[in-house]
Amino acid sequence: MSIRSFRRLIMVLGLGVSAGALSLHGEVVIENAACRLVISDAAEATSLVVKATGEECLATDVAIPFASILQNRPYDNELKLIYPAKSWRVPANRVTQEGDLLKLRFRDEFFVLKVRVRLTDDYIAFTPEGTDYEVPDFGDKRPTEIDGIEFLRLPIRSRTRYGKCANVAWDEKAALAVMALDPATEVSGDVPEGTRNWRRFAAGADARIGLWEHGAALFACRSAEFLDHVDALERDYDMPRGVKMRRDPLHRASYWFMSDISPANMQEHIAWMKKGGFRLGVISYTAFARTCGHFDWRSSYPNGMDDLKRVTGEMRKAGITPGIHIHYCKVSTNDLYVTNGRPDPRLATASEVTLARAVGPGDTEFFVEGNPDVLRMERGRRLILFGNELVSYEGVSSTRPYRLTGVVRGLHGSRAVAHAAHEYGRQPDVDDWPYFIRIDPRTDIQDEIADRLAAIIDGAGFEFIYFDGAEDVPPPFWHYVPMAQQRVWSKLKRKPRAAEGALKSHWGWHMLSRGNAFDSFIPERTRNAAETYIIPCARDGADDFSAVNFGWVRPYYPGERLWHPATSFLVKNAPVSVTRGTTAEDLDYLCQAAEQWKCPLSVKGVLGVFRQHAEADALMSVLKKWEDEKWITR
Repeated sequence: MSIRSFRRLIMVLGLGVSAGALSLHGEVVIENAACRLVISDAAEATSLVVKATGEECLATDVAIPFASILQNRPYDNELKLIYPAKSWRVPANRVTQEGDLLKLRFRDEFFVLKVRVRLTDDYIAFTPEGTDYEVPDFGDKRPTEIDGIEFLRLPIRSRTRYGKCANVAWDEKAALAVMALDPATEVSGDVPEGTRNWRRFAAGADARIGLWEHGAALFACRSAEFLDHVDALERDYDMPRGVKMRRDPLHRASYWFMSDISPANMQEHIAWMKKGGFRLGVISYTAFARTCGHFDWRSSYPNGMDDLKRVTGEMRKAGITPGIHIHYCKVSTNDLYVTNGRPDPRLATASEVTLARAVGPGDTEFFVEGNPDVLRMERGRRLILFGNELVSYEGVSSTRPYRLTGVVRGLHGSRAVAHAAHEYGRQPDVDDWPYFIRIDPRTDIQDEIADRLAAIIDGAGFEFIYFDGAEDVPPPFWHYVPMAQQRVWSKLKRKPRAAEGALKSHWGWHMLSRGNAFDSFIPERTRNAAETYIIPCARDGADDFSAVNFGWVRPYYPGERLWHPATSFLVKNAPVSVTRGTTAEDLDYLCQAAEQWKCPLSVKGVLGVFRQHAEADALMSVLKKWEDEKWITR
């Protein structure tokens, strides 16, 4: 053997320059240009060093298994006689390596979990590919169920900052992160109870979503280089370009929000935007579409897409980038998905009920099986679908015989018909507005809606998207929140330069460069609301290399009567009060706080308010001062 070859062998054995190279002690060493990870032969991570600084990043006095298997109950024929019927995690207790494949074995189970390792200079990717089953030579054994897995479990030393969405612990020296490769991987960075100096980082998969081929990436690097490394991950896996969006000037732009803009009044909106110094104007789809789902055009847009292009074109001529506000995971109750005489079966279900007796077309009392207390009682949400007939009810009896009372038949274009005993009924998942019904994102209705939205967004040239109603998906929310957004994103020919949403998620970090816009607070509560909600959220956003929107600010004119949307939907004759009106000082406070955290602010462009507000010009002057300063200092 040549001296050169001998030296190379020593480097491989001693330093682990290739994935999973075994040290002389049976350790698995996984190494890239930025970091070096060591896993003991007992399947515990024992070291993670950032090469540039030589810093050890694990809590070396803590031992946690690198992987585990979740079972909702013991499934093995013998183990179910030993352990109780509850969820339990089976820890890995041995690891071996074959090329770029890790093989993990588990205490009390006979699975061998196979995890593929991919090395790049920017990150190390781990992807579970499946299991083998090593059948013992005793007992009547067969492979058992797996309800979930965790892998890449690491005891990361705590740092001064932790980004909850990006799942990154960092300070001025180093950044440590475990990030999902797609929306089907769940990641976490929790602090175990009773500890303070370390976080348990992990990636996992759920059998309800899919266990295999859904991986995660490990980052351990200088903090100053972290976003560069994440940008490489996004490019390699064709993800939404979250880093690129955060570096786009539009990321910091405040905006004027419009729910009534049309070809008839667009010049007035543009004039107000220029008074306020806005470089971004966001149009709600409700301005041009009278329904959500099929997005039928309003009468104020008689030429449909041509009119919308005209509006966005005029905005661009004025130097204003057009953006759009959308609902994408639910449909309105006036949309064809609900009103075509056969409510779409792909609408999401909130609860279920079964008829105990047959009913005729004119019956207004339904006897049902089981206690109907599970049914919703909020006004506007009391709908049930029996076959193709949609009905509502006024009350329920929670004592036998259980029944629905005050039933109104044949709603939203459906037809009242007879129903047999034991016919199944399901309650559509009406959201809490309650003007919308949530859809089942696991079905192709999500793609149908995404196709229509993509045609509108691409056709009109929108460069910013607000994903509203992000919470309106089924559990598990960590998966379906970003998955529903990604179904729209994937359809777009031209990706947005910046985006916001109503609910944040881990994988959604790549799509939402800015967290969320807070709903309006009345002037008398502006400062208190900002200190209670917005500023803490901005602080968290900074830990995530993100921002939060200090709006939506809805200015009020002095003496304006206030209505409270959350209350008015639930309570008849909701209380009404009168406000002192929004002042220039209110806006100056919000703008200053937003600029302190390098965040945008948005204003609801309600033309009627600005026409009546005696200090409208002063309000816009404050907004323009802060927005101009932002762009001058870039």
